[in-house]
Amino acid sequence: MSRAQAAAVQTVEAGLPAELVLLPTYRPAVVRDAILTAVSGRTPEQIVERVNRRWIAWGYSLKSMDGEIERPVGVLVRLLEHSKCPDPLCEDGTALDTGAACRACEMRRANRRQASKRSKGEGVPSQRPAADPGRWTCVDCERPGPGQAPADGVCRECRAAAEAAAVALSEKFAREAEQKAAAAESERQRAAELEAEIERERQEQAEAAEAERTARLAADQERAAEADEEIARLRAQMLAENPWMAEYAAKPPQAATAPF
Repeated sequence: MSRAQAAAVQTVEAGLPAELVLLPTYRPAVVRDAILTAVSGRTPEQIVERVNRRWIAWGYSLKSMDGEIERPVGVLVRLLEHSKCPDPLCEDGTALDTGAACRACEMRRANRRQASKRSKGEGVPSQRPAADPGRWTCVDCERPGPGQAPADGVCRECRAAAEAAAVALSEKFAREAEQKAAAAESERQRAAELEAEIERERQEQAEAAEAERTARLAADQERAAEADEEIARLRAQMLAENPWMAEYAAKPPQAATAPF
């Protein structure tokens, strides 16, 4: 087996009903082949759902409790098998893509009912010999059954499997809808958080720019004050060294006049 095939087989084996511990400790080749055939058209998780659904719907869980399962390998192989429906998306009478009843199965049932009626002599001349009233054949699994055939021609196990499949798919679709809603809500929250983070960064940048502008203005004012102090100090020093300039320094500056 390839690495992917081995992983698929291990996934299916890990999800088998716990009651199938009666299986041999080694992996029979027929089980390996049955699993690989099953996962050729389904995911390993879908095959696990199929086996566990059929385990209950087909009555094997009760048989296991009563100790009536003598050939667990054969039981597992049957649980793994694809349904006989020609539609590859049919899962025990339910379409995987829509969750509705499989149209191909409905047509097969209708055809089998007609065939069953013809075999019983209904709608044909009375001289035709009727089928054995003590036996009938399921229109789905084609297994014979004792007693009177039900109106729909479907055995109890197939009917229970179809109902269980419909319930399982309905629950699956509900879970997927919840997951999509949760994912959408999570995405909305992430978008809101991202928007809030962008707004915080914008506010921080604006505050930083304002702080830088304030600091730059304060620095300019400080440098201007220092320059004024230096000019005053130099003026005082110059007057101290040249007292005769005090008279000129005390006079206000005069506007320049034209020479003529």
